Amino acid sequence: MRLDVATRSDCSWSAASRDAWLTVPPGQRSGTGFVTVTASDNAGAARTGRIDVGTASIAIAQDARAPEPVVCTYTLQPSRQSFDSGGGDLSIDVVVTNPDCAWSASSPEPWISVPPDRRAGNGRVSAGVRANDGGDRTGRIDIGSASVTITQSAPPCVSSVTPDGQRIPPEGGRYLVTVSARDGCTWTVSGPDWVMNLPRSGRGSMEFLFFVDRNPGGVRDGAIMIDAFAVKLSQDAGR
Repeated sequence: MRLDVATRSDCSWSAASRDAWLTVPPGQRSGTGFVTVTASDNAGAARTGRIDVGTASIAIAQDARAPEPVVCTYTLQPSRQSFDSGGGDLSIDVVVTNPDCAWSASSPEPWISVPPDRRAGNGRVSAGVRANDGGDRTGRIDIGSASVTITQSAPPCVSSVTPDGQRIPPEGGRYLVTVSARDGCTWTVSGPDWVMNLPRSGRGSMEFLFFVDRNPGGVRDGAIMIDAFAVKLSQDAGR
């Protein structure tokens, strides 16, 4: 920094520092002039020194060094977790690069719950995923600048089929199947070639009829498959 000095031309003066961290050029000067003051780097707290110029003195203040910024990197384990439709709980380990790194956990998804508290340093978070009664879904848990991806599968399309079995007399007959399923979901149907009137598929909860003709031979067994559900069939031998 520069200090301007104003005085008569016949006045001699010199500048001196009272503090080691402030330096000024040596030597005598006369009249109006200036002094260049150099301050060394401050590695500690704020400080004040003085420069004497002739019979005058000036205080020089220097701020403390600004603290180094805390660089935070967040590592989460696991970084991805999958759940079935029933949901469940998980624990997330949080590892940070600096113990002063602060973080909190949150999720934008209403079906994912995390504690709201704020922490610093390494830690662990417990989270919960609610049961899913809709389609497949994906969400996330945000911790610091990192995220855990949460995926959850939809519940099975078909929840029940009745009856689960049917004994059929030799002359055959007509039979009713009731399917309970999620609204809007599509399920498939398959069965042996001696079972007639089977739909290829259905949607949501519904009923359907199937027919079995007279059995010309021995006992025959089979099953109508509705997604993963089986209606077991057994037809007695023909007479």
